[in-house]
Amino acid sequence: MPAVAVARATTLALWLLLSSAIILSNKELVGAHKFVHPMTLSAMGMAATAALAYTCKLAVYALARAAPKREMKGKPAPEANSVTSMLVVPLGFVSALTLYTGNAAYLYLSVGFVQMLKAFTPVLTMFLLWICELENITPRLAVATVVIAAGTAMAAKAEPRINLQGLAYMLTSMVGEAAKMVLTQSLLTKTNDSKSSSTPKTATGWSYQQANRYLDTLGSSSFVTSAFLGIGAHVYEADGLYRALPNLFLAKPMYTVVKSSLAFFVNLSQLAALSLCGSLVLKVAGCVKSALLVYLGWLLFNEEVSAQGIFGYGVSLVGFYFFTQAKQSAAAPPKAAKVS
Repeated sequence: MPAVAVARATTLALWLLLSSAIILSNKELVGAHKFVHPMTLSAMGMAATAALAYTCKLAVYALARAAPKREMKGKPAPEANSVTSMLVVPLGFVSALTLYTGNAAYLYLSVGFVQMLKAFTPVLTMFLLWICELENITPRLAVATVVIAAGTAMAAKAEPRINLQGLAYMLTSMVGEAAKMVLTQSLLTKTNDSKSSSTPKTATGWSYQQANRYLDTLGSSSFVTSAFLGIGAHVYEADGLYRALPNLFLAKPMYTVVKSSLAFFVNLSQLAALSLCGSLVLKVAGCVKSALLVYLGWLLFNEEVSAQGIFGYGVSLVGFYFFTQAKQSAAAPPKAAKVS
């Protein structure tokens, strides 16, 4: 199997496993442990992500300095400002909004219902790209969009205890996730300069410049995100926070540290998967993850899932299948005319 295929499969599998684990752990914190501070919860994860990203970046730089001369020949020094700050700040703000509203939604909605609503995220992404004049809506895409919307509406109608505040949080998170996907792809494209093709590589095929670029992007965006979330937590969640946070660390110190550090590996695997596989494959993998989380929500948290809700979610997945087929068909190059 080619090394590129192994790298793609590994990053996707890691992202599926780790992102599912962090969603379930967040649900446990806000549910079982009554830690009703979603901004703080998100800020802890992003602060740990920024710290670990910059630590790994220093380690990569040290490895680059210690590499044999034949590997180092012609290799430029790591750039201090390789990430476009014009995109990092809005990306940090959108990420903060997405994380806060996404975690806040779990205070009011079940894991299964949240995942059913997320089936509509690709549609929001497509419309955002269309508004930015980066996407053309074909008739096939429009039909698939209607099917996804109908399935999501059926699933939402079947929810036994729907909460309007939780629904508003989740819809905001979905719009933010779509904007985050567009900004992240733009950021990776801008940082992927022409020098990377001539950059010397390690024995595994990964260049030091590429690793530095991933960690720089992740560290910079996470730092800005944690700053926005930290300010928001201080303003809006200060009441009871400074008692709840020490109590959480005292009650479950290792769990809290590991859970916060898990965000780094989730974000790193997502960034690598987005770069190696593209947003379309990541969306398909996200649908697989959502279906798994619907089942785990029922299994672990005894959440009620109706037959109509499952059917509506199934309709959304069918619509998403046709959505991806239409996207692939639109992206495929036209066939050359047959010469007789």
